[in-house]
Amino acid sequence: MLNKRIRILFLVLAMPLVLCLSVGGLIAWKGFSDRVFMADVGVVLGNHVYADGTPSPRLASRLDKAAELYRKGFIPLIIVSGGRGKNKREEAPAMKQYLVGQGIPAGDIVEDPNGVDTRQTAVFTAAFLKQNGLKSAIAVSQYFHLPRCELAFEMEGVPEVGTAHADYREWREIYSLLREIPGWLAYRLRLK
Repeated sequence: MLNKRIRILFLVLAMPLVLCLSVGGLIAWKGFSDRVFMADVGVVLGNHVYADGTPSPRLASRLDKAAELYRKGFIPLIIVSGGRGKNKREEAPAMKQYLVGQGIPAGDIVEDPNGVDTRQTAVFTAAFLKQNGLKSAIAVSQYFHLPRCELAFEMEGVPEVGTAHADYREWREIYSLLREIPGWLAYRLRLK
């Protein structure tokens, strides 16, 4: 009788772990499965900018990916979306400055200074596309963030959404992937 209770307890405790691992695996798989096509804009989601205005390596890798897409002709415009960081540094202007330093013309970069989170970036992008008669965007971020970005853009009515993951890796991604699980589930449930 005791063995049966232990097995039932094990199953009850193991189910959330299996669910968590399954969703995490799905997020990682979707995040690494870039969907790149000829789009109207690329959208780089913000991240930490140092006090001197230098993008963190994580953010620089996102910007580098957008610059690569621009140079290959996949996107003619880049939206840089970010708010004010903890150190009071504005992300969007720093992102634009970095891209200009990489040879991207300033006129092909649109600043979204209110992109304080994924949802606000999606709101801005959808409005920008609509105002300019455009319909497609490629979100650029870390792989674990892209499935939620895609959902956010879809929730705001962006007709065609692609994704491209940055090529930067760090140990922190384990935590970030785990943190994305409830966020992705919440966005997924809101989309239904």
